Amino acid sequence: MGKEKSEAIQPQAGMAGSGITSIASILGGAKSFHKKIENRLDLVELIDQGLPKASLLSLAKYLHFSMKQMADVLPITERTIQRYANDKPFTAVVSDHILQIAEVSAKGTEVFGDKDKFVLWMNQPCASACGSSLIYT
Repeated sequence: MGKEKSEAIQPQAGMAGSGITSIASILGGAKSFHKKIENRLDLVELIDQGLPKASLLSLAKYLHFSMKQMADVLPITERTIQRYANDKPFTAVVSDHILQIAEVSAKGTEVFGDKDKFVLWMNQPCASACGSSLIYT
């Protein structure tokens, strides 16, 4: 019995790496970053440097969000987003918010087992939000 219990609480091999890979992929991967993301420290460096607009576009596409919806959940206006070139980096604050949304998206996709199911759930009315969707649009 002790052996079964210890096996049950062991983390799955590769779990952390696959999460980082999923997050990087949602944000456009090496195409957006011009480097491979291998660990959490690489993500922290990206935040400090600022994520490029291409990463936000990739995240919006992944979630089927418009730029207005993205601006509603970020500390930046839609008009300011429009002014950015695809390779221009956002501030660290905006980049951190983008990363957090990507992390939730990766985890949500993992939990639901399917991206489309997660996106559908995100757009369902939420009783605790007075019938609004989880993204409050």
